[in-house]
Amino acid sequence: MRAAKALDTRTRPAIVIGVQAPDIETAVKYARMRTTSPDAIIAIPLIGGKDEPNRWNTTCIGAACSAPLIVQTVGPMSVD
Repeated sequence: MRAAKALDTRTRPAIVIGVQAPDIETAVKYARMRTTSPDAIIAIPLIGGKDEPNRWNTTCIGAACSAPLIVQTVGPMSVD
């Protein structure tokens, strides 16, 4: 992370870190790791993207970090 952050911001690739975990509390903990300062975070739905709890999970993860959140979809998960 330090090596990438030391590069010129106009030419370096974006730094995206995964915050997936077996439970929402751990995923939120990873998203809150301020020392890494990623350009974005990515999370995969905890339960296959098929029901309402994933909206809550991704909302919690997104709120835990000021970086943009990329939601990795699995199955019939709505983009809404």
